[in-house]
Amino acid sequence: MTADDLPGFLLARIAEDEATARNASPAAWTYDRETFTVRSGQWEVASRRRSTYPGDPHHATTPIMDVDGTHIARHDPARVLADCAAKRAMIQAWPDPMGQWTAAQADAARAMKRQILLAWARAYAGHADFDPSWARDDG
Repeated sequence: MTADDLPGFLLARIAEDEATARNASPAAWTYDRETFTVRSGQWEVASRRRSTYPGDPHHATTPIMDVDGTHIARHDPARVLADCAAKRAMIQAWPDPMGQWTAAQADAARAMKRQILLAWARAYAGHADFDPSWARDDG
């Protein structure tokens, strides 16, 4: 993958996210605050037990936080797949402005697209295919 292949890099990450979502339980995921339980149609994870959070200076045990259960349930496979479809559509639908605008307008549109794709790619900075120059590039 080349440094100029931002769309290819992002489409590959989308494909990875889709594959993970398709391999997960397809039923909607929910969170029950009363029982600290995240559920799908095929499984449930109850956490009445306590977990130790490393950020706790006293290493005290605390219940699984509501925000964690809510976060997990919010990212169920259907939502991830919809998000992937939207991201793919944005990349693929972005027109090449050549022939439609003046050269200056086309250059400005390409620069804007690059800035947006760079910002998006930085979310994957830990991926092996991430080009370190993307972290410094301002478009």
